[in-house]
Amino acid sequence: MMYQPVDYPWNDGFDFAAFRQQVGDFAELLGTAQLRSSFAFRWELITHLARLYASGTQMPPYSPFMPDEADDGESVPDAAVDPRKAKYRARHIRHIGDTVEACMGDDDAYHGVTWPDEDTVEKLTLSGELAWIYSDLLKGAEEWDQGRLDDAASTWVYGFEEGDWGPRCLSVLGCLHFYAGDRMSLLVGSTSEAWDSVSDQDAASCSEVSFTGTLEIDQAMPAD
Repeated sequence: MMYQPVDYPWNDGFDFAAFRQQVGDFAELLGTAQLRSSFAFRWELITHLARLYASGTQMPPYSPFMPDEADDGESVPDAAVDPRKAKYRARHIRHIGDTVEACMGDDDAYHGVTWPDEDTVEKLTLSGELAWIYSDLLKGAEEWDQGRLDDAASTWVYGFEEGDWGPRCLSVLGCLHFYAGDRMSLLVGSTSEAWDSVSDQDAASCSEVSFTGTLEIDQAMPAD
């Protein structure tokens, strides 16, 4: 009797290191929202969120790394929780949400439905949902940067399947599609109001910003 190979809907060879870079790119976009017009920012958000969600669908439902081991096989101890670092991290995430809210303007608020309570409509904000997504992804990024590869992969996989970043990412994508604006209007005439709000100076500033998404909290925290 011949057994047919199982065609699993994921990639057993998923590149978590490449996903870590995607998280960094997403963090850079959120951290520089104030340098973009709301029109440009929304369409860039769609691109980044779609890429992150597509990557989530390819993650295997398990971590391919040995528990608490780095690439060289040496055990990596759990990082002690630094209260000062945790406090700064919370302030940073709130700042990201405030930055996105300022960029989104009146379109920040929207109504969403959370499964399985389909009859309950919630008033949400794009900035709040994006802050949740960022926080969830960032936790895995911090674990990855500490060499805790198994923890990082597990955080990202769980966050996509049952946690915050996967479902919220899909919800925000649906909302952004209607709020982003009509790209076809850019083809009408040589100028567009959507791009007039972005000055040459802002565009130059965007190219000079470096935001890795790792926070580098140890360097950013004030000294005692």
